[in-house]
Amino acid sequence: MRIVINSERVIEECKKHFKCDCDGVDLENDGGLGTIHSHWDRSVLYNELMTASEMDYRRTTTVFTLALLEDSGWYQVDYQWSEHYYWGLNKGCLHFNGQCNNTDYFCT
Repeated sequence: MRIVINSERVIEECKKHFKCDCDGVDLENDGGLGTIHSHWDRSVLYNELMTASEMDYRRTTTVFTLALLEDSGWYQVDYQWSEHYYWGLNKGCLHFNGQCNNTDYFCT
């Protein structure tokens, strides 16, 4: 089952980042109670801070998490604190939807 965050600012940032007509950003569909449907999906936002599992290298705080915080209505967000994020940048819907090509790390 696909579960997405489809709040206004998250969709806006998704469209800008991936250059794709996103309907929302996927939540993790794997793992246990602490990960499934409660973190960004690693195949969509690879090393973003709010993905579920530990990584061997630096995690990145992106506009996606800041947009989610803003859309929640609980926070006023300063987007200057987001970091440059290159995973899937301008790759379009093929990348966003997890379809394989020669340069993608995750494939269906």
